Amino acid sequence: MMEIPIGDDKDSITKKQSTIETVAYRDMWGKGLDSYLPMMFERLSLMKELLSETGSIFVHCDWRISHLMHSILDEIFGTDHHVNEIIWNYSSGGATETRFARKHDTIFFYGKSPSPKFNILKEKSYNRGLKPYHFAGVEEFKDEIGWHTLV
Repeated sequence: MMEIPIGDDKDSITKKQSTIETVAYRDMWGKGLDSYLPMMFERLSLMKELLSETGSIFVHCDWRISHLMHSILDEIFGTDHHVNEIIWNYSSGGATETRFARKHDTIFFYGKSPSPKFNILKEKSYNRGLKPYHFAGVEEFKDEIGWHTLV
């Protein structure tokens, strides 16, 4: 096990950690942004070195840090290695009297090279009426629900 101090030690007095949290990480940073950003820069730089040439990394963050994390990742990986910015939308996080609802997080996708290995994810898209379309060049499938394509 490798021990890397993360967070403010005083936090461990007020919040009892589970064994997994102690071994893996604590999802808090009590030392402020001035220490968080250099810490992330160091760790992401090391992670880049550990990737294979066709490797990739996904970095998840919320609205408080996404604009800064994007700049850090561009510096480490290069802007030409930025593959996607994925918006993870969810239903929790209601609006208040002073702002719109916060209902998304950001996931940055970078490759070590400009062409990282990518396995396309496909899901079923059911045809209207669950009947075949018969479009030229479109492969269709039928299951217990009805006709669909893979998108």
